[in-house]
Amino acid sequence: MQAITLSGEKTLEILRNRLLDAVKKEAAALIAENFGSAEDIDRNFKSLFLADLGPNEIADPDPIGGCNDDSSTFYVISHSPRCVNQKRSVELAKLIHDNLVGVWKMLEWGMLDTANRNHKIHPWGPTLEGQMMFSPNGYVNGLLLVPGQAEFGGDEPWTAGASELAESARKCCSYSGKFFIEMTTIGPSVVYDLDLCNYPVFREQKFRVFVDFFSKDDQQYLIATLTSSDSASQKQEVFRKM
Repeated sequence: MQAITLSGEKTLEILRNRLLDAVKKEAAALIAENFGSAEDIDRNFKSLFLADLGPNEIADPDPIGGCNDDSSTFYVISHSPRCVNQKRSVELAKLIHDNLVGVWKMLEWGMLDTANRNHKIHPWGPTLEGQMMFSPNGYVNGLLLVPGQAEFGGDEPWTAGASELAESARKCCSYSGKFFIEMTTIGPSVVYDLDLCNYPVFREQKFRVFVDFFSKDDQQYLIATLTSSDSASQKQEVFRKM
């Protein structure tokens, strides 16, 4: 069989899309067969093929549906095997990403009993303050603060006593990292990939939340819900965009 010489922008685009589509379908099949998580497959793919991105980190090219601009990897990381309409997935992921970008003021942090959603408790207290910031290039920063922190005895933070620092740490949680939108079988989710946190247990951890947006009186609101591992309760945060 004689080899075919490929040339021309359109021909190379078709070749790229066909090969990429095949790789992404195989990656989705591996996830469906519980061969590994999207992160496992991407990590090993990049190691084996010396690639910068794994198959689940690449947005679909335009002819298949999606966006191939430089910012695409910030809002499309992986697709569920059941998510057959990938163009719709990319559009929805980008919409969520764009809605998140900005500064959000925390209005409430509570835990819902999944058996009785009218029952809500506030482990941090009902007056918790906080802010979250989402940048256009995929970074997230958050700060939670329980009001009522007493003034330190000294003029500088590093001169505070052990009890003062302990009380300050108990009433404050701050974190920073990256975020991305990941499509799941039950809907789109936002994943926080934290690099830094003043609570060591949360460092280099990933947290998945499901988000709802709504508007009221010309204000935009965000409800972020994180299901606990025992599924008996849900952590829920309510924000207003600043």
